[in-house]
Amino acid sequence: MKRLLLFFSACSLWGQVIQPNILQSRDNVTATGENLDIVNTSQQAVAWRLTFWYTGFSAVTAQIDCAPDNGSGAAGTYAACAGAFDGTSNPQAIAATPQAGTIAVKTFSPHVAVNITSATGSGTIHYRLVGYVGTNVSPSTVTASGGGGGPTTIALPCTSHKEVTLTGTGYNTLLAGSGTKIISICNIGIASASGGTPNTNTFSLAFGTCAGSPTEAANLPGVTGWTDQFFGTMAGTAGQAACFSEAVGNGDIVWFTYVQQ
Repeated sequence: MKRLLLFFSACSLWGQVIQPNILQSRDNVTATGENLDIVNTSQQAVAWRLTFWYTGFSAVTAQIDCAPDNGSGAAGTYAACAGAFDGTSNPQAIAATPQAGTIAVKTFSPHVAVNITSATGSGTIHYRLVGYVGTNVSPSTVTASGGGGGPTTIALPCTSHKEVTLTGTGYNTLLAGSGTKIISICNIGIASASGGTPNTNTFSLAFGTCAGSPTEAANLPGVTGWTDQFFGTMAGTAGQAACFSEAVGNGDIVWFTYVQQ
């Protein structure tokens, strides 16, 4: 019951402090370049969420661009907006299934535009750009009802997922480390590559250098398939990769959702 009350409190908080509005939507983009200028001087959105997906192309890179006003109501020089958050990056490059991506930035700019910076091959790109007006688009804490508990951390939603087919019996790299970013696993599952009931096996999840001696975070002896929710609490440290191994090399499939920030 306490978890449910916290969820409703968080939803209420979001509803009070933000007002989302779809400011641009296109379904027929076939070439690279900046799209229509959004004049934000009256709307004054303070954060932006771009979702995009494509068909036909083999790779697409998109970004949200910001520009100053030139004093006459027109945009100055556009450049990629700063302030990426929610585990995203700006720009965002996509070159694999599900051929879709999302970018979130928290910043105010008088002018905003969607920019398809590169596209390989030919096809069609679809996107939605949403602007948020208010004081906060990602509350980090919410106070629990009943008192005495202090603030309760609200984890960022998992916006990324990946599927890896295991090879051999050593550690496979699920996700490579990157600079000072930390990988947080939200949920993970194991399935047989050949379908049906997986063979009994022993699996290990670890963080560190996968080709070396990563630090084991979870050991699963004698299981025939597995899925679990960690809600972002299973995490390594800055720069560490996420690693996974199976004791018998059956080529099993691991899928997981994560935040890397």
